[in-house]
Amino acid sequence: MVQVSPFRATLAKQDLVQNIVAPPYDVYDTAEAHQLGDSNPFSFVHIDHPEIDLDSQPTPDQKPSDCNYSTTDDGSYGDGASASIIENRPLPTKSAKLAQQSKLALDQFVSDGWLEETDVPHFYVYELTMEGRTQTGVVALVSAQDYICGKIKTHETTRAAVETEMAERIKTTGYQASSVYLAHQPVSGLDQVLSEIKTFPAQYDFVSFHNVRHRFWLVPNDYNEVLERIFETQIDSLYIMDGHHRAAAAVKVSPQGKFMATIFSLDQLKVWEYNRLVQSVPPANYLELLQRNFTLTNVSFEHAAPPAKHTIAMYYQRQWYHLRYFSHGQKSILAGGEAQKSIESDATGMKIVESTDILSNLDVEILQTQIFEPIFGITEPRTDPRLTFVGGIEPVSSLTDPVDADASNLAFWLYPTSISDVIAVADVGLDMPPKSTWFEPKLISGLFLVRQN
Repeated sequence: MVQVSPFRATLAKQDLVQNIVAPPYDVYDTAEAHQLGDSNPFSFVHIDHPEIDLDSQPTPDQKPSDCNYSTTDDGSYGDGASASIIENRPLPTKSAKLAQQSKLALDQFVSDGWLEETDVPHFYVYELTMEGRTQTGVVALVSAQDYICGKIKTHETTRAAVETEMAERIKTTGYQASSVYLAHQPVSGLDQVLSEIKTFPAQYDFVSFHNVRHRFWLVPNDYNEVLERIFETQIDSLYIMDGHHRAAAAVKVSPQGKFMATIFSLDQLKVWEYNRLVQSVPPANYLELLQRNFTLTNVSFEHAAPPAKHTIAMYYQRQWYHLRYFSHGQKSILAGGEAQKSIESDATGMKIVESTDILSNLDVEILQTQIFEPIFGITEPRTDPRLTFVGGIEPVSSLTDPVDADASNLAFWLYPTSISDVIAVADVGLDMPPKSTWFEPKLISGLFLVRQN
C-alpha cells in the first residue's frame, strides 16, 4: 500500500491566478516562452523558463533544458506555443546560471506576495474539465521510498543527465515547482470522499489554456485521516503517467523524503495519440517495402484518422494511406525465450498480429521497428534530428502542412495507446518507446508548488 501526506502548498494569489499560471514547462520552447512572459511579469514562465530573463534575443532552436520523454507530455498553449518539438541536443552549459535565475524569480514572486504558502498542511483536490470530460485528483506528498521500492511504477526510461539538472534546479530554488502526474486503479470510496469535498466552495475556479476549467480545493483537515487510510489500505500501487524525470529528480534530492504529486483514478484519464513527422527522402520503392508488412489503402482526408489499433495513418506525397500491420508467420520472442503469438482475421482475410509480447504489440513500436529503423535508419528516435513528435491535441494541419511544403517530409498519425497497455508495461517493469502517450488536460504550472523542506 502507498503513503500520502498533506503539506503546506505555496499557491498563486487568488486575484492574480490567471496572470500567474502557465502551460507545463516542457510543452513550449524559449521563443514561445518569450511570447507568454515578455508582456506579463506575473507569469510563472519566468520561473519555468528563466532563460527569457537572461537572453534578450532568443535563438530559434532554444528548447526547454529539462524536457521529459513521457508519455506525456504536450499541446499547443497560449499564443502559438507548440509541442511539435524533439529534444535532440546536448544539455545546456548554463544550467547553474538558469537555476539561479529561476530562484531569483521565484523568491521575487514570494516576496511580492504573488505566491503565498498555506498556514497549515492540507490535502488538496484538483479538478480539470476539458471538452465536457472531468477528472478529479488528490494533490499530496508521496513517499520517495515507495518510488524506490516500486510501489510507484514507471513506464519510461529517464536520462541521468536530465535528472541531475532537474535535481539541481530543486536544490537551488528550494522548491518542487511541478507536480508529478500519478494514477491509481479505481477506488469507489475515494470517489465518494472527493465528491463530498467538492461540495465546499473552491479556492480557485477559472478557465485557462485550451479552454480547460480548473477548480481547486483546500481539503478541510477533518478529511486527512480518511484520505490517508484509503491510500494505505486500498491502493497498492501508483503509476506515473507524466513526470518521470520530475519524480526521479525529487528522489535524487531526498531519497528518504517525499515529493509532490497529483493523483487521479485511471478510469478518468484520456490518452491522446502522439504523432510523428519524418524529414527524410524515402527510397524509390518505398511503398513496395511497406507492403511487406502492411496492407496499404488510400483514404480521403475526411477518413484519415486511424480507426483502430494496428492501423497507422500515413501522409505521403499529398495522399493519406492506412497501413494495416499483418503477420508473415513470424513469432514474437518473449523475454523468457518462448515464441508466442495469437492471430485474428480481419474483413480482408489477412492475418493480423496480436503479439503476446507487450512492447511489440504497441503501434509506436511497430512504427519504429517495421518502418523507421529498417527503411529510414532511425535507430535512436529520441535524438534523431529527422524525427519530430507532434502531440495529438495539435490540428491535423500540423501533420499535413510540413509534408505539403516539403516533399521530403512524411507524417504518421497513430491510434492512441490505451491506458491498459501503459499499465501492463509498468506492471512488468518495462519501458515504453519514447513519446508513446499524450495526456490531456494537463496540470497547469504555477497554481501550486511546495518548498523542498
